Amino acid sequence: MHTRSKIVVVACMLLLVQTLAIAISNGSTAAAFVSDLAQGGLGLTCLFACLHARSSSGKVSSYHWTWLALSFIVFVAAQSLGTYIDVSSHHGLDWLDDIQFSLSVIPIAMLPFLDPGREHNRLDRLHVLDFLQVSCFWMTVYLYFRNTRSLAYATVGWEGFGWSASVIFHAILTLSFLLRAVLGKSKAALTFFGGIAAYVFFSGLGDSYAALSSNNVQSGHWFDLVWSLSLCMHCCLR
Repeated sequence: MHTRSKIVVVACMLLLVQTLAIAISNGSTAAAFVSDLAQGGLGLTCLFACLHARSSSGKVSSYHWTWLALSFIVFVAAQSLGTYIDVSSHHGLDWLDDIQFSLSVIPIAMLPFLDPGREHNRLDRLHVLDFLQVSCFWMTVYLYFRNTRSLAYATVGWEGFGWSASVIFHAILTLSFLLRAVLGKSKAALTFFGGIAAYVFFSGLGDSYAALSSNNVQSGHWFDLVWSLSLCMHCCLR
């Protein structure tokens, strides 16, 4: 069995385990724990898929896969912290978990601005500085929207602010990848950017839905499968 086929099999097995856990004990602490572990495992599977694609990157630079792999490293760290919070009910760390998940988007957001024909396998100082600048910008935006969302809810009760911000961000990011896919000069670039556009779109649907506090999204429920399916899809697209 080829490595890519093994990646798809592992992703599907993790999705199946998560589905069974939720079906058996929907909403319980055990279901939340298994569901969180499955999502962390899917994040690791996506990371391995990126590293495997990086080693045989073809016309899409391995430099791109490095950034994408970095995104999943941060995602797995955030998911690990989220698992601890769900099991221990130590929700005082929710803010740190939110920041980690927010940081996991930054390497993905860098991709539309990189040259798909770049052949260097290491990060040079210029792109490290670009990454730090984008990180500072993204954290500023995150903190602004976080504070403004709290203020909007406290003053006028508008809990839809976070939802609107999430929809706008994911829509812009999805369109950026679609444009890079359409304007790309190779089939490899079309597949790469088009696949990420699909991943950002579907995961963005989950994030936007969860941004409405009235939906009361919690781990261990059926909605977890929305994020897991987007991760599984990412593994299969690689």
